[in-house]
Amino acid sequence: MASYKSHVRPHLEYCTQVWRPNLITGIKLLEGVQQRATKLVDGIADVKYDDRLKRLGLAHLETED
Repeated sequence: MASYKSHVRPHLEYCTQVWRPNLITGIKLLEGVQQRATKLVDGIADVKYDDRLKRLGLAHLETED
């Protein structure tokens, strides 16, 4: 998960104030990247997405400021 937090997440958050997607499809596509990445963590692939985020100390991308 450290690899996700240091390599993937910064790319998803980069300049979100400028390019923040305002269409539902764009938001869902970006959130899908995080969903897939959290499923790769051993032992929590079968856990609901919201619970995976809590366990990993992450938040939904659309709620990030």
